[in-house]
Amino acid sequence: MSIAASVAVRPSPCLRVLRAGLVASVLAVGAWCGWPLLAAALASLRREVNCSHIDISGVGEIRLTVYQQQWRARLLDDCTLWPGVLLLHAELADGRRLWLVLLPDAVAGPDWRRLQAAIRAQLQKN
Repeated sequence: MSIAASVAVRPSPCLRVLRAGLVASVLAVGAWCGWPLLAAALASLRREVNCSHIDISGVGEIRLTVYQQQWRARLLDDCTLWPGVLLLHAELADGRRLWLVLLPDAVAGPDWRRLQAAIRAQLQKN
């Protein structure tokens, strides 16, 4: 059984604070250990994908709107669904893979539960 959901996603303030804390930690370690480690650590930090809309149809087709472009995607098996966070590993139609980190503050209240239910149903179907 598939559950349809169409959810607008906004940048999560909590995720931005966590990312800033991670960058500050990396800078502190880099300053303490030396600059080559700092450069390598900063290069390893990847920019988050800015998804603005997720559509899951009743038949399980997933469309992501990322940077004003729509992409068809499928969820991979290594997604993590917790009550307070969704770590979605998606493969786009062109073969690229991306991670989406969604916290409850990125989605309106009732949409969060509907999105969780739709993603759970999609992953059980795979």
